[in-house]
Amino acid sequence: MPVGIEVEDFTDRFEANHEPVVMFCGVMNYALNEEGVRWFAEHVWPRVRAARPDARFTIVGSDPTNAVKALASRDMSIEVVGRVPAVQPYLWKSAVSVAPLRLATGQQTKVLEALAAGLPVVVASAVFAGLPPEAQAGCVRADEPGDFAEAVLRLLAASPDDRRRHAARAQFDSLRWPELTRPLERILRDASATGAGT
Repeated sequence: MPVGIEVEDFTDRFEANHEPVVMFCGVMNYALNEEGVRWFAEHVWPRVRAARPDARFTIVGSDPTNAVKALASRDMSIEVVGRVPAVQPYLWKSAVSVAPLRLATGQQTKVLEALAAGLPVVVASAVFAGLPPEAQAGCVRADEPGDFAEAVLRLLAASPDDRRRHAARAQFDSLRWPELTRPLERILRDASATGAGT
């Protein structure tokens, strides 16, 4: 079964955000997430801040390691939130999402959730490759620190409506759970019918 999301749960219920907030969401004791966030904070974020001193980077996710917490202690523009009861309010308060994982396995649900919340997402190639084509359309792919920073800055400079339009390039009709579970329902019906006849 492919991975889907409850799109309606992430639809923005508030006015578009004008604050230059960049967000990463993920379990923060997972080595690939930690490595990706540290790479972004150390190699990309200083370039973003040089051009946008008002920008802030929010890291949301359970069990942040000491290395992740140290990012915030060294830079007041970085906030490590930790576990939250719901991620949607943080998405709705952000302008751009990032998925800077240098290595990635499977589909990154965090990207689908950000897109559904109306955020364009700057992703590394490893993440991009694992996304369905319907979601790739709402993302910007970048790998080198300069390219990644440029993509983030370009999206921060866009209007909230333009950012939302960029995210809306992702086509979610085929990524909703009712659509994705249709084949499973058919398999279960066929299996039930076969079992009833034996």
